[in-house]
Amino acid sequence: MNWFQRKIDGYLTGRIAAWCAGGYAAIVVGVTAFVVAAAATTENTFAAVWLLLVTLPTSLIVFFSPLPAGAATLIALIASGGFQAWLIWRLLRGRRMRPGGNEPA
Repeated sequence: MNWFQRKIDGYLTGRIAAWCAGGYAAIVVGVTAFVVAAAATTENTFAAVWLLLVTLPTSLIVFFSPLPAGAATLIALIASGGFQAWLIWRLLRGRRMRPGGNEPA
């Protein structure tokens, strides 16, 4: 955990970025669990639409790709959510801080 804490604190707004990216990733995981549970209990369900909506706009790439419906599409949607969480981290973290001070490098 020490490495992770240093990584977050090494950026100007690292803590806020980590909370936002982690929160988004948790939402994607929760919606994925809901979709899998709904698919296991109901034969025809539109629960996957929620995962599609949560992972917009990158889910449009998956939606229009020639992937077969099923596990491959689910894995691609989860990957698009992971990519967006990483992108949120990259966009919100701010500038890198100097190792010994509080000013940007």
